[in-house]
Amino acid sequence: MIRYCPTCDRSTEDARFIGEFCEFCMIKLISKEVPESIALSECKVCGKIKGINEFLASEQKAMSEILQREIKNKEIRVSSVHPSGSHAAIARFNYMAGKDELVFEKKIMIKRHMVTCTKCSRQNSGYYQAIVQIRGERSAVSRMSDKITRFIEKRDSFIAKRLDLRNGIDLYVEDRKKMSSFFDLYKEHRPKKSYTLAGMKNGKKLYRVTFSLNLDVVKSED
Repeated sequence: MIRYCPTCDRSTEDARFIGEFCEFCMIKLISKEVPESIALSECKVCGKIKGINEFLASEQKAMSEILQREIKNKEIRVSSVHPSGSHAAIARFNYMAGKDELVFEKKIMIKRHMVTCTKCSRQNSGYYQAIVQIRGERSAVSRMSDKITRFIEKRDSFIAKRLDLRNGIDLYVEDRKKMSSFFDLYKEHRPKKSYTLAGMKNGKKLYRVTFSLNLDVVKSED
């Protein structure tokens, strides 16, 4: 039996039907629950885009996260987003209507807001949470400094300052947890730890940690 769409009058011979409507009219109806535009926060220093929880190097991933959050019907899933110029993107969506899958695209306008991300703000201000004091034979100290620097930078953190001293090197590290993870990974290095009060935030005390690493001690123990 031939059926006709009550909205556009297409028949079951012309289009697939989802319930009482043809798939074209169903897509028009569903796409109304997708926003016409989204706002993106872009770091004016590094160019990363703010996703749901963090700034991301992938603009497409950040757009997908923001767009998914703004969709009213959570059964509509974002499958891909492709920028179309600096102020628009073409997004592709999937929607399950019972056992039937609908796939459609929509042009999304982009409203960009220039901000400074946390990392760049901290880097510009020389912010740090940890100090690593490396002592020992000069070449060994230099190699360890380079090793720590590579480790920290690969984990999207940074060395705020490096002091070359007569008896070693001091590294001022932005993220104390990432610095701790270095010593968790390289267990042969066993630094001494000490803590100093750095301030207060939301009623909680903030501490900086100093890792004192003597490479001559490690060498003598080996």
